[in-house]
Amino acid sequence: KCFDILGMGGIKDEEDVLEFIMAGANAVSIGTTLFVYELSIDKIITNLQEKMRKLNISSVQEIVGCINN
Repeated sequence: KCFDILGMGGIKDEEDVLEFIMAGANAVSIGTTLFVYELSIDKIITNLQEKMRKLNISSVQEIVGCINN
């Protein structure tokens, strides 16, 4: 049986998002960073899209759990 994994804790940029996803998270929670950086979600999404383009990743699903394989 499959379960969704939510990555939480310390996510502040696109690098953190990618690390949590590569470790197996299907989704990430960006909470505390919003109190520090008001526009962080837009910045993280934009930077994540650019990083994925540079790494030739067309979908987040391609890399979910890839470091566990």
